[in-house]
Amino acid sequence: MFQCERCGSSYSASHLGVEHCPRCKLRDRVEAPLAFKAFRLPETQPEMTRSEATLPTPTPVTPPPATSPSP
Repeated sequence: MFQCERCGSSYSASHLGVEHCPRCKLRDRVEAPLAFKAFRLPETQPEMTRSEATLPTPTPVTPPPATSPSP
């Protein structure tokens, strides 16, 4: 897998003879080098558990106002 260092476009090994990004060359007339990137899995966020996803936001509890005893 080859990836453009400028725009991030990815190209497969079938583009082996290409040294510069075709997209940057056509669109911006810039020769941006392609860098070899080892096959890597997409980075994922850790999944939340079901209980974490459904927990309500805690609401502060305020005590009722104090009352004085009647005589």
